[in-house]
Amino acid sequence: MQPAQQYSFTNIEIDKIDVDDTTFRITAPDDLDNLCQSINHVGLLTPPFIQQKKHGYRILTGFRRIAACRALQVHRIQVLELNKGITLLECVKLVIADNAMTRPVNLMEKANAYRLLSHHTNEDQELSDAATAAGLPNPVKLIHQIEGLTLLPENIQNAIRTEAISLTIALELGKLPHEIAALFGSYFQTFKLGLNRQREMINQVVEISRRDHISMMEVLQHPDLQSIWGNMDLDKGEKAKQLRSRLRRMRFPALTEKETAIQKVIKDFALPHRLKLSPPPFFESDDYTLLMSFSSISELNTHQKKIKELISTRQLDSLFT
Repeated sequence: MQPAQQYSFTNIEIDKIDVDDTTFRITAPDDLDNLCQSINHVGLLTPPFIQQKKHGYRILTGFRRIAACRALQVHRIQVLELNKGITLLECVKLVIADNAMTRPVNLMEKANAYRLLSHHTNEDQELSDAATAAGLPNPVKLIHQIEGLTLLPENIQNAIRTEAISLTIALELGKLPHEIAALFGSYFQTFKLGLNRQREMINQVVEISRRDHISMMEVLQHPDLQSIWGNMDLDKGEKAKQLRSRLRRMRFPALTEKETAIQKVIKDFALPHRLKLSPPPFFESDDYTLLMSFSSISELNTHQKKIKELISTRQLDSLFT
């Protein structure tokens, strides 16, 4: 919180506030219904910070509060007006502190705060020092990485805010053309895939594109993928599963063909329910895995008989031909 001498309480006409000036906005616009109800019942409990400019006032904190008051047709509101002479760094510290009072500052809010600081500092060390003073992480490389998130397509920024996309994946998407990154953002926001599966999808599309000498957009617009994406009869989980499976077949056609053939052979073995035979991952060895579960001697004997049958009739030989 700023020292008392740096601001003063005052009442102003709400129309004098320039709501289009988003210089200090680090939060995303959000639904106002609950906030409007609260203000309508108990009033505006926390006055926003504003700053006078040549024509009217600029908002530093409280964009949603002011928007809610406008929606309720409030004509005058109490505000905290900053005194002249306050520095940009002090303004940014105030903005961050105001947002951090109710919840942790999220990644996109940090990115917007870094953007503010970066625009008003000249050297990396100055930027790092300003970040430290504002209570933000200060490694220069990390600052530039996070600040770069503000250049990503809006749907990716929204996915970052909801934690559907991590910093690691966001940085990967930042290397791609905007339209490609935006399409991946739509997938990841919809399907809520984990980090490893998101990275797998990106890598497979990139690898298919390079191998087949086609654009990544052509890969993502493949009719098979589009038919899965547009199938309204599938829930999100099934869509994600089928998309990943189809991409894998596109990336490793020979491998998936062999996997399909082996799975058919294993299915023909008619193994008991709790006796499972699995092929080696990616067929990089000849080591199959046999997993059995049993809850009685009788069930164990059943498994044993089936294994002996497979060996004696040489049915297992088909796995190695």
